[in-house]
Amino acid sequence: MPKKAAERNEFGEKLAHDLRVIPEVLHNLLAGYFRLETHGWENIPKKGKALIVANHSNAVGYDAFILGYTIHKFLRRVPRTMAHNFWFGDEFRNSFARRYGLFPADLKEGLNQLKKNNLVVIFPEGAEGNFKVSSSMYKLVDFNPGFVPLAIMQRAPVVPAAIIGAEESVYNLAKIDWFKDIIGSSIPLPLNIIPFPVKWKIKFLKPIDFGKYSKKDIKDPRFVKEINQNIRYRIQHEINKEIKDRDLIFK
Repeated sequence: MPKKAAERNEFGEKLAHDLRVIPEVLHNLLAGYFRLETHGWENIPKKGKALIVANHSNAVGYDAFILGYTIHKFLRRVPRTMAHNFWFGDEFRNSFARRYGLFPADLKEGLNQLKKNNLVVIFPEGAEGNFKVSSSMYKLVDFNPGFVPLAIMQRAPVVPAAIIGAEESVYNLAKIDWFKDIIGSSIPLPLNIIPFPVKWKIKFLKPIDFGKYSKKDIKDPRFVKEINQNIRYRIQHEINKEIKDRDLIFK
């Protein structure tokens, strides 16, 4: 086996081992703490490439951890998550992030992950969604449309995902932009770091087939915007429906 292939294989095995052993206790604690429910597993391919596009919130990032590890636990697949470039600012952070399946918000990186037939998790609201103040709870901010060209270029299905409960587990009082030019992101001002024990639900919606589109469609900004907004509306509609039918959040 070529050296690079052996290194990738060793990395994959180590990553899978770490995801199985190190975070498992934390995930199980949080899943029990939040009384996590998951629905729609039949919508995620058991093998092959796919993009999972989810809403993002709660300032701290519990939703990204729980979503990623829940996929690993139930499907026995190691998802790769597109993360903020802050996590790759130096060698230590880069090594740590990649070890746990994170990769930078870069088109080439995303294409490479899909070419390897991975499940790729993207939060197109980015930091703006994650750090939004709680007065805008469950109101999705504009999606970065970058995932649309990814799906088209790799003919990868998109599975929208709605995460309910993360918004209420950590309350964000403000979004501070003072250091945005320095670190490339706003800073949240959460009321609590230890999350409130609210009930969580994750719903994977029906996949959207991108195989019928071509690279020519990517060049049409109106088309890309329309697809992007359509997926955002689907997730927002599902969130609205869940919130309407939701009882006590601590029950």
